Amino acid sequence: MTSLRRFAVAALLLASTAHPAFAQEDPYGDKLLGDWGGLRGTLAEKGVEVTLEYKGDFWHAASGGIKQGNNYLDNLDLIFALDGKKLFGLEGNRSLVQFLNNNGGKPNARQVGSLQGIDNIETVKDAPKLYQLWTEQSLWIIAYRCWQVSMTSIPSSCSRICRPTSSNR
Repeated sequence: MTSLRRFAVAALLLASTAHPAFAQEDPYGDKLLGDWGGLRGTLAEKGVEVTLEYKGDFWHAASGGIKQGNNYLDNLDLIFALDGKKLFGLEGNRSLVQFLNNNGGKPNARQVGSLQGIDNIETVKDAPKLYQLWTEQSLWIIAYRCWQVSMTSIPSSCSRICRPTSSNR
């Protein structure tokens, strides 16, 4: 075995036996932007979990359809999950506010012309909107979700004021 191979094997063995207690635990280590300089962790301690999600789709219509060409669609979600106990002292309460912004217009109508559509983030109009707003209160083993607003293709579809939900509490 050459000295380079011996070194590589020794380094691999050493790395595989490293104890995780030496590493400091980062609760946002799996997130692209991390802890935002401590702001994300501070908000979470107070009961506000913030999530920012981005999805971008690039595709090319190479032949057929209405016309050939490229298109880029994107979807940006800003989500606030609120812990009612930490924020307001309400045991078993949680809420969610989600804003959604889609860009890219109607590539199916402009380029492809299929009945099925080409992308699940394609929208009729490029616009930011309130996508979800709800609060849920657990009472013993039953959870009630109140004031749910879901803004999808229908401008304002609101659920009944309070209804039981399935909750894994």
